Amino acid sequence: MSRPKEMAGFTLIELMIVVALLVIFVSIALPSFSYLIKTNRTQSAASELASLLQYARAEAVTRNVDITAAASRGAWTVSQGNTVLRQLDSQQSTLSILPATASVTFYPNGTASANTNIYICNDGDAATGYQLTVSVAGQVRLWPRGTSDAGEALGSCGS
Repeated sequence: MSRPKEMAGFTLIELMIVVALLVIFVSIALPSFSYLIKTNRTQSAASELASLLQYARAEAVTRNVDITAAASRGAWTVSQGNTVLRQLDSQQSTLSILPATASVTFYPNGTASANTNIYICNDGDAATGYQLTVSVAGQVRLWPRGTSDAGEALGSCGS
């Protein structure tokens, strides 16, 4: 079908082909994009919790008092006695931070009350989860995604 030279634009068939190609590309990219969002949310929550624990340690040293970081019903609270200094709420229903009732006390010399392992996972998926450790020396360490402190793959969230 020939067109006069002064006519410009796209035909309906050309537009339909472009729309069909866009639908195909979006349907291929969408699952990967949702996985990326899920892993980024998990990483963000793990980094926020690590920062909160480092804050608790720094406050214990700065204030020269015991500071406690405790988890209760999905929220982590940093407190000095009965005074709450900071709080971190998990706002994602699919995110789990285990154990659910952990508690770490940082002393004025920067040490911690006990070695503690905390697991942060989304939908119970250990492959995309994180392990956070607090040593008795007070070091807070976030391990790479899906890796335990032993350098092996996380078997499951919380193990």
